[in-house]
Amino acid sequence: MYWVDIDGVLDNFKDTAKEYFGIALKHNVFGEWKWCSQQCDYWGICKQRKGCSKRAWVHTCKNPTPIKFYNVVKMQPWAKDLISVLARNGTIQFITADYAKIKKKKVIDIFTMGHSVIEAPDKSVYCKCRTDLLIDDNPNECERWRQKGGIAYWFNLEEENPYLKFLEWWRLGK
Repeated sequence: MYWVDIDGVLDNFKDTAKEYFGIALKHNVFGEWKWCSQQCDYWGICKQRKGCSKRAWVHTCKNPTPIKFYNVVKMQPWAKDLISVLARNGTIQFITADYAKIKKKKVIDIFTMGHSVIEAPDKSVYCKCRTDLLIDDNPNECERWRQKGGIAYWFNLEEENPYLKFLEWWRLGK
């Protein structure tokens, strides 16, 4: 089974954050992103209408809610090619650390596949076989997967073209 992470590997989280929300992120830095809550989003609307108090102003955050973010998220230029390569060779399962229900619609729309999206804060729980392959941009997730006995490929987004690096690795393993 091929387990493919969504954020970073398939969707362009970093560029979407910058382009749509003005938030600069670094590649391979995890745990710094904070989602805006629905309540905070409400106060943002209030602020836009100029009908909020100073107290409401304090509660406005600049980060989007997951729904707002994933409605506009851009896909990586290699996303469809990566899934195509994998689909020719086995079964694909999409996996993410959070917000699987929100991400599922985008995945199905883009890849026209009926696959589910598994939500797993610890993805290694799904490593059941030594041939299970995880493709993830988080090196910590890859290490936990390997510790469970599976194969993990670190999709390093700092590389000039991480998809071509993956293809080189993929061909060596075949």
